[in-house]
Order: sequence, then structure tokens, then C-alpha cells
Amino acid sequence: MIVHLCGNLGAGKTTTAHAMQARAGWPVVSVGRLRNTVQDEDRVWAEVVPRLWRAWDSPFLIPGRTGIWVSTGLNWRELVAWERHAPRYVFRVWLTAPVTVLRQRFSVRQTGNEGYWPYQDTAADLLERFLRYDSAAVPLPWPTDLQVNTATMPVEDVVDLIISRCRRGIK
Repeated sequence: MIVHLCGNLGAGKTTTAHAMQARAGWPVVSVGRLRNTVQDEDRVWAEVVPRLWRAWDSPFLIPGRTGIWVSTGLNWRELVAWERHAPRYVFRVWLTAPVTVLRQRFSVRQTGNEGYWPYQDTAADLLERFLRYDSAAVPLPWPTDLQVNTATMPVEDVVDLIISRCRRGIK
């Protein structure tokens, strides 16, 4: 099963993913890190991502057959990949927080080697553009199985909620 954690910059995707990995043993793949490792956008979406998704496309929540996919979820190439290589077993979680919290988290964020090069925006512009989803000004680009406001509960509770809902979803 692919547990897709998506949401705006500062929503807590990476923090949640690593807490889930520590709890369940599932590997984490961040789209930004993957793109920077492979450094060939066409190869990432045509070869690497479909191979990874096929490996995880299982109804079982076990290490080796389950992985955590971390992305904003709004890169057009990723949207195309979801259409072309649609896995059957995806549990999609939109992580959000109040706009003021997202802006505050983003302002203190350490910029890593994830980059925003598929977008033609700066990270700050990207944050502002994606806020329209968090404020419900526009609908999310796909259905979600769960939406979680990460400002209202500790990360351990977020992880418990996601894992329990994943288990419930596959029965």
C-alpha cells in the first residue's frame, strides 16, 4: 500500500512520514529528494516512480509492500504519473494547518536539498499559491481518504490516526 502524505509546505508531511517510519518500519520516499537524486525529471516519472509504485501496490500493510510517498501532490508531472500508472492501493492523506501556522512553520523552515525546480516559483510563492487548497478556496486536485490538521494534535496522534484508518480501509 502506498500511504501518500500530501499537503502544503509546512504542513508536517516529512515530520509525520518519519514518525510513521519509526513506528511501522515503512520506507519513506520524498518526491523532492527523489528528483534531486535522479536529476532527470523524465526518467523519474517514466521509470523510477512507476517501478516504486508497483513494488508497493499491495493491500498489505507490511514492510517491503508498503511505503510512504511524501509530496505536495501538486506537481503536474506527478498528477500525470498518478493517472498513467495508477496504483490500486493508495491511502491519500492531506495534511494541513491554519494558514497562519503554515506561514509561521515555513518562515522557520530549514531549506534542505529538495529544491522546487519543477515549479517556476520560489518556495515562498509556492506556499502562497498552495494556500488556496488549505483555505478551501479551491478543491483538492484528487480525493483524499483522510484530512488532518497537524496543528490540532501531536505527531504521535497523527500517526496513530493514519495507521488506524489505513488498517480500517483495507479490511
